[in-house]
Amino acid sequence: SAKKEILGLVKRHPDVIKFSLDRSKNFKNLDLPTLKAAISQAKAFKIPVIVHIGTWQDAEDAVNAGADVITHLDFNPLPEKLVQLMKERQVMEIPTMTYQIDFVNILENRSVLESPLLQKVIGPDLLSSYKKMDPKVEQVGSFAGEQAQKREGYFLNLKKMLGAGIPI
Repeated sequence: SAKKEILGLVKRHPDVIKFSLDRSKNFKNLDLPTLKAAISQAKAFKIPVIVHIGTWQDAEDAVNAGADVITHLDFNPLPEKLVQLMKERQVMEIPTMTYQIDFVNILENRSVLESPLLQKVIGPDLLSSYKKMDPKVEQVGSFAGEQAQKREGYFLNLKKMLGAGIPI
């Protein structure tokens, strides 16, 4: 049960608890009643809750369930109703756009890999793997193309949240 699972986590003194409600992919998610119960239990112990989302409907359901923070963005237009709901409930947003955007940026401009800061932050093996990425490989090229098409939507939605005063 949600109560039992949260009680088990509480013993480990977490700073936050993160759940997934991403129905855009084949992720393992909690159903809404379980998510609501888990969030309620976490809040009883004053533990902030982050919810990983895939769609704006996921985000709305997570906010209505009591999430404190939403992580990730949808590229589809951000509904004004959700902006107002997040603002009213003071829900924060963690966009985590690096996965989508930087992947495309690296393929479009390999010189970013020569950044002294980047070279200090990531290890040589990871840096080497980025340098070897080949957009001609079907999985790489199709993902990059998909993310490049979605990039503008991500940025527009982030700008809308910032403009509304949603904490990022």
